[in-house]
Amino acid sequence: MFENRGYAGERMTRPATPVTWILLALNAAVFIFQYYALPHMAPEQWVSERFEETFALSVEGLKAGHLWQLITYQFMHGSLLHILANSWAIYMFGQVVETSLGKGRMLLVYFLSGVAGGLLQILGMVVWPWLFGDSPLIGASAAAYGLIAAFVTLFPSQRLLLLLFFFIPVSMRARTLLRLTIWFSLAGILYPLLQQDVHRYLPFPQQIDLLFVGIGHAAHLGGIAAGVLLTLWIRRGIRMRPVVGISPKSSLKITPSSE
Repeated sequence: MFENRGYAGERMTRPATPVTWILLALNAAVFIFQYYALPHMAPEQWVSERFEETFALSVEGLKAGHLWQLITYQFMHGSLLHILANSWAIYMFGQVVETSLGKGRMLLVYFLSGVAGGLLQILGMVVWPWLFGDSPLIGASAAAYGLIAAFVTLFPSQRLLLLLFFFIPVSMRARTLLRLTIWFSLAGILYPLLQQDVHRYLPFPQQIDLLFVGIGHAAHLGGIAAGVLLTLWIRRGIRMRPVVGISPKSSLKITPSSE
């Protein structure tokens, strides 16, 4: 939930953000097709496997020249929780980035962050497969992290109210959220080196595994880096338009609930 206030503190109406909604709709449509429509159209298991092999991002796919995977993988997700988490980030941060930079520039940040994140993850798979794994990459996480990074670059001091685990309120500045995200992603990359000790010495190791295993942490870092660099570059080339609801005097409250 966003609390939008102008520079004088007055209540203001949130502007339309059609690109953000289109991205959310496309992600939802692909998810429905992938898990509900396609199995009914072609119940054979190999059809779904062929679909993932063709459109998910993989080392083998890029070697074969399937460059479209750098875009198509961003619209595929592995579970309902996966798409809900990414959609939440796109919805919350994408609206502000779109309003601030414009529709075309927001799309540039979104897709290039996804491409950069995918390439960094693939590079890790090629150089250190034992650390980065070798499974095909799917999800809009890198693109979503790019939007978060763009938001933080534009409004680093903006205070956020997050609901940790959907019910614990945590207040922090935007720059703090980005720093925590970077450290968490770095920890996720190095987790295979520590996993044996985690299972040996810490309680609830399976639950800890859920936070780190099977996640493209390098893709997240690539998306963050691209989001920051692209936003800095875009901001230098344009005159920033006023952003409704974002100012040093305002309060931005973000929770998983929708209005």
